[in-house]
Amino acid sequence: MFEKKMIFSKRYPNILENFCDKKLTENCPNTGDYRKRTDFINNIENDSKFVPVPKRIKAKEPFIHLAEALSKNYEIDTDIYENEGGVTANLYIEPSVLSGELKILFTHLVLMADNISFFIPKDKKHLLLVRLDYFTHELYLSGKKLRNIR
Repeated sequence: MFEKKMIFSKRYPNILENFCDKKLTENCPNTGDYRKRTDFINNIENDSKFVPVPKRIKAKEPFIHLAEALSKNYEIDTDIYENEGGVTANLYIEPSVLSGELKILFTHLVLMADNISFFIPKDKKHLLLVRLDYFTHELYLSGKKLRNIR
């Protein structure tokens, strides 16, 4: 499995958690053969090669610092991981309006990211998980380049 190293993690009390709709917390049944999924993931991991991009490695610190600052200044639950391909910042955001400085800083972080994904966490249905990936390595799978980072 790919390894990841926790760089930063912070949680804040949340008043909305008690008002979460209990119907949303029901899990969907898991379908499919676990062994086939595991074999598929293992094949991808074994055939993947990460090639460092030195200028991106040097430039990852502003991304990390901005994600940390958003968490600390606006009490946003955040996890930041460093992995083989770069840095991932997971921000757990309450449904709200982003305005003023928060909107500007969040927008800047999104613009720095190479990927942005949105999820509803299984354990926190009242939050929106925004996953931001900053790549520091090119990724090749079975010799084919999958990323073209600048």
